[in-house]
Amino acid sequence: MRPRPASVRRFSWRRAPASVVVLVVAGLVASACSSSPGAAGGASGAQPQTLTLYNAQHEQTTDALVAAFTKATGIQVRVDNDDEDDLTARIELEGSRSPADLFYTENSNWLQQLDDAGLLKGAAHITGGGITDNTPRILPQGLAARIELGSWPVLPIFERLRSIGRIPEEDFRRTFNLGIGMIVVVPKRSLGAARRILESLGEAYYEIGSVAASRGGRVIYEGR
Repeated sequence: MRPRPASVRRFSWRRAPASVVVLVVAGLVASACSSSPGAAGGASGAQPQTLTLYNAQHEQTTDALVAAFTKATGIQVRVDNDDEDDLTARIELEGSRSPADLFYTENSNWLQQLDDAGLLKGAAHITGGGITDNTPRILPQGLAARIELGSWPVLPIFERLRSIGRIPEEDFRRTFNLGIGMIVVVPKRSLGAARRILESLGEAYYEIGSVAASRGGRVIYEGR
């Protein structure tokens, strides 16, 4: 298996905060349709008792997210850990009969390539705690991430789970990563170079906001 990056990485900050933008690389969460009666969003519409997660991430990372989800919703999660390629092949073989409700894929070498190119200011793996709690860990004091809601597609399953668990919006953002696997921060002047690296590797990414001075919250959600 390919080596995976640490959950949080901090880098030196030598530029004004206005010169930094936040990029997100998707690829951690993919929805897998399930025909099992207990699956979220099933034909019956009944509240599921359990969800099945195919996981190619570190077990320690996934455990925190699963525990937060179960605490917020009361729904248990059965986790099947394996290599990403093996899990992908299994889902393809199972087709519509796959028991998987969610598939967490591993990170490729895109982060290492951004780091080698000297483009990274910081990187945070968005696990339990969501964007709200994980992003501030890579920002110096006095800076905040301004996140533009609607700047990336959120899979319908997340809203489905929020509805099932009747989770308040603030708690919802702290429980789920909403499809965002990793947040990386790069200087605005280096945005083009970062795009070229990600696109050359076939990685989906979204520009979801910026870093700015703030005396208040460390993560500020804007828009809808």
